[in-house]
Amino acid sequence: MSNGRSWAWRILPAAVLFLTGVGGLRDGVGTYREAATAGQRLTALTELGYSVVSVIALAGLLAGRAWARPVMILWAALVTTAAAAATLAWGDAGIGAAAAAGVSTAAFCALMIWLGFRRPRPASDRTAGSS
Repeated sequence: MSNGRSWAWRILPAAVLFLTGVGGLRDGVGTYREAATAGQRLTALTELGYSVVSVIALAGLLAGRAWARPVMILWAALVTTAAAAATLAWGDAGIGAAAAAGVSTAAFCALMIWLGFRRPRPASDRTAGSS
């Protein structure tokens, strides 16, 4: 991923990792203080977990390191767990809403991982068929 185009695909995942890092830390601390149930505390700890993991993944993604992919997969698992669990613990919603939150969050995270690690075709491959 050395050409300029590869950086363009990493901008959105990098921004998402940054924002979940900052947001997870801020919300996780505040949420933990307000938690009244074990489920709410677990959700807050999961937020704090993905906050830390997102910073590590961001560093690896920006440095172009291969180890960043499994770290992003861990990030995705934590974010997905937090989304589904928060729906149950804080939103008093049913299992259907939690499943919808989990599935939609997992799909978004998968897109971020794909964008962060996709390898654009070289320009020569794209122009070869257009002659």
